[in-house]
Amino acid sequence: MERLPLSANERGRPRGLDYPWKRDQALSASWSLALRLITPLTFIAIWQLLCSSGALGATPSPWQVLGALWSLATKPDPYLHATLWSHLGASLFRVIGGFFIALLVGVGLGLLMGWYPLVYHSLHPLVEMIRPVPPFAWVVLAILWFKIGNAPAIFIVFLGAVFPMIINTVSGVEAVDRVLCEAAATLGANSRQILWKVVIPSALPQIITGLRVGLGVAWMSLIAAEMVGVGGRGLGLIIDISKSTWKLDYSVAAMVVIGLIGFFLDFLMRRAERALLRWR
Repeated sequence: MERLPLSANERGRPRGLDYPWKRDQALSASWSLALRLITPLTFIAIWQLLCSSGALGATPSPWQVLGALWSLATKPDPYLHATLWSHLGASLFRVIGGFFIALLVGVGLGLLMGWYPLVYHSLHPLVEMIRPVPPFAWVVLAILWFKIGNAPAIFIVFLGAVFPMIINTVSGVEAVDRVLCEAAATLGANSRQILWKVVIPSALPQIITGLRVGLGVAWMSLIAAEMVGVGGRGLGLIIDISKSTWKLDYSVAAMVVIGLIGFFLDFLMRRAERALLRWR
């Protein structure tokens, strides 16, 4: 049998070399870890050099931020008289509460809109009118409706997370191969069984993508809401108060914690995605 000629992309590619989209197989574990550490360490080194040279003005250096982190972690802050762990716990409580409410509403509504045309045409205009409004714009109304406390912050988190979930869930349902649905119907499955056994598993990758995007937006929305005082404690409130008193090392320390927690939450979502989508 005559061998087909190699394409331009295949010429010169060593045999057995992984394709570039196989990200988990392209590098060894040690190389992957090294590359993940090089970028943040390089960033910190450049940051320290610029601070030492005075190029960044009053920007705190990494060592000053580390000292502020240690101070916040070991004793109450001088403004709200709460430790870093208390602020972190308050922020996580709000983001987890709002996220899970958004998960129930967003995925449920997305499935209904994607599966039933009547629901889609009824709700799609309303969703598309509310979706572009930034969650931060709702802060005043949230305080008016729910007063000061956790409730307005959870509401802001909900608004930030729910729309990416709705859009991705609808897109996932619409992308399901109709041949699979027709095959299931031919084998005697009713509409409810097709939805649960065919549509939802097929749409799950996009649903989980919506959850990841929604969680990131929810975390950013919460910090913005806390910066205007929707709750008594929180990482966003540390930034706002330390900025007002020109304690920039405390402000940047809170920003570092926010970034680390955001990274950790996305890491958990990626682990959940791998566990749920082992078949992919």
